[in-house]
Amino acid sequence: MLLHLDAGSTVVMRVAVGSQRYFRFLGHARAPLAGDRALSFTSWPGSDNEDSGGFTDFFEVPFSIAPGHTASVEVWTSASTLPVWLTFSAPRPGVRPAPIPVR
Repeated sequence: MLLHLDAGSTVVMRVAVGSQRYFRFLGHARAPLAGDRALSFTSWPGSDNEDSGGFTDFFEVPFSIAPGHTASVEVWTSASTLPVWLTFSAPRPGVRPAPIPVR
């Protein structure tokens, strides 16, 4: 997953309690993060140079989800009063996704 943050933003991502057995954030070398069910990201606050337009940061967020399961992740931004929920799913081994009809 790729996370985009505008200048001065903060984002916290938490794995929903019911999804913690199936979903894990991964760290360096794609190793599971021990006990970490939430991650925080803060972008560079920007620049005093008006021509720069501020900075944008991108973060790679590796994760793992068990086959055949669906997992929810709660996303809070520094400006939000309510979270946004992301849902991830992984098909069971040997199950092909249904084709997308072309019109």
